[in-house]
Amino acid sequence: QQWLSDHVLISLLGAAVVWGVSSASATFSFAVGAAAGAFYLILKQREVDAWNVAAAAAGEEQEAPAPRTPPALVAPVLLILAVAKNPDALAVIPALSGFFMQKIAAVAQIAYDFESKAERKMS
Repeated sequence: QQWLSDHVLISLLGAAVVWGVSSASATFSFAVGAAAGAFYLILKQREVDAWNVAAAAAGEEQEAPAPRTPPALVAPVLLILAVAKNPDALAVIPALSGFFMQKIAAVAQIAYDFESKAERKMS
């Protein structure tokens, strides 16, 4: 949940920067890429939730879960297909930049982890 909200915030800031230094078309491409990044995060979260965490914590061997949702790899593939289908409206570099904002949001999660560890040490 926090990861997705961080992605949205970072993507909005990124879109503002792209709008400031580039064209509206590049900003639109960035926004489409950011939306694909959010879709990737949602699919990845569902993929992780499908694993039996209790069995893994107990050390029991578990089989791969039955796929209930499409794999997360669908999101970047759909993004590239959309860019290839609409070359006049979407640009590859801004779209991929928007998509990879979810990686920056993942790095932000490390900061939250350090912050919570520091709070536990203080109390």
